[in-house]
Amino acid sequence: MLLTSLASKFDAMPSRTKFPSLTTHALLAVAAAVAIAIPGVARAQAPDIIKGHVTGPNAVPLAGAAVTATARDRSAHAARTDASGAYAISAPAGLGPYAVTVTHLGFKPLTKPAPEPVAGAVRADLDFRLDPAVQLLAPITTRAQRQRVQRSDADRVGVGEAGRDNVAGTVGADLSGDITSAMATVPGLLVTPDPNGGLPVISAFGLAGDQNSLTLNGMNFGAGGVPRDGLVLRVSSSTYDPGRGGFSGVQTSLRLPSGTNLVLPSLHITYEGREFQGTQPISSQLGNQYTRGILSGSLSGPIVEDNIYYSTSYQVGRRSSDLVSLSGVNAASLQALGISEDSVRRLTAVAGQLGIPVSNGAVPSDRVSTNGSFLSRFDWAPNVSSRAGNVLYLLAGGTFSDNSGARSGATALPSHGGDTRNWGAQLQLNSSRFIGNVLNEGNVAFVAGETTNTPYLFLPDARILVNSSFTDGTAGSATVRVGGNAGAENHAHNSSVQLRDETSWFTMNNRHQFKVTFD
Repeated sequence: MLLTSLASKFDAMPSRTKFPSLTTHALLAVAAAVAIAIPGVARAQAPDIIKGHVTGPNAVPLAGAAVTATARDRSAHAARTDASGAYAISAPAGLGPYAVTVTHLGFKPLTKPAPEPVAGAVRADLDFRLDPAVQLLAPITTRAQRQRVQRSDADRVGVGEAGRDNVAGTVGADLSGDITSAMATVPGLLVTPDPNGGLPVISAFGLAGDQNSLTLNGMNFGAGGVPRDGLVLRVSSSTYDPGRGGFSGVQTSLRLPSGTNLVLPSLHITYEGREFQGTQPISSQLGNQYTRGILSGSLSGPIVEDNIYYSTSYQVGRRSSDLVSLSGVNAASLQALGISEDSVRRLTAVAGQLGIPVSNGAVPSDRVSTNGSFLSRFDWAPNVSSRAGNVLYLLAGGTFSDNSGARSGATALPSHGGDTRNWGAQLQLNSSRFIGNVLNEGNVAFVAGETTNTPYLFLPDARILVNSSFTDGTAGSATVRVGGNAGAENHAHNSSVQLRDETSWFTMNNRHQFKVTFD
């Protein structure tokens, strides 16, 4: 058809444009060759298509089977079957013949040769039917060391024990480190704050505070204050562990964790100014407004990586307020206390006649409380998981406080007050060692402290009942104090040494523990 068309168009041309007879025959030959080659070129450039279906027993389609066509040049072309088991692979032309392999988990692999393409048509379908195969897995053996007993310096809960973990985390940032506020969040505890900012008195089950126990890293702790950062605080109200005796009310456990290979610093600053405090005019005369600043922080890290670590916690604070006394309160505040202003004038005059000074040079202008504390721990070759390895650590701590005007009050003359100073120190040495599956822990602790109360006036204490009548027709009654303070002149020193050794062994199933404790 193509040749006929070309010949017709050539004959229709004007005679002056026709070529000689030889040229005409050559042109027709070239045209014929091109017409014959075009279908072959188109067929050679078309990709090889391999398609078909993969089924299992009972002609069930196998979805997700891997189908791979490998050409004679070792090149591979892959596809996966769809939900109906169908697949289609497209490969560059001229790479055949192909070997097609189908694999599927749980079935025997199957390989077939792909048929040669038919001229003018796509390759014929290549279907596969796979047979199930039983696959045997190689045996697997798992070995692990039995979990060892926890060391006592770890944060753990005893069997049948009631209490709260990390109590310090239950209060806001403004009360962080305030043990009194943290203890108040534990149900069933009656907390009485210490007026000098020390540890509070805690009562549980109606028992007195002397039935409680305070420990630091498992050892008795006698200091009056602790830093607010870096420590873990726990309260136990009951326990079935006879190795944790020494209390019938509440056991307060403080723990300073060991350091790690990471350097972890923290800094905590608190400032409370009088300008931020609002109160009634009467209350402002009674010393309710104050200025307080606290600087605290913690720092831990390695001294020698994977071998020696340090961990420390520190805090310094200062609180100041007006020194409240009977002679420095205005009439409105005195009436709120049930005392008239003329009664105070009369009392002051009588005290002067008896040689009792209203004030002296030892009385400060403000009530100021300064305190500080620190704890430091040094670990040798510890295991951070606290469940394995041999550990030796040294813990040292100290605390001090200086309270001027601590014994003053709105119903006493300024000279009736006094100053309070105290300090405390603690040193602990702990050695933990695994001997086979037995854990032995040896502890020794030394605690020392001193408290000194100094009165402003070395005279007997006098308390006077005053009845007052006010201009508005009301009356009041109050007890006022003059002279020295009976509780201000005091000096106490205490020291103690504690030895503790504990040996623990768990049964192989970790369900029973045998423990021997010496304390």
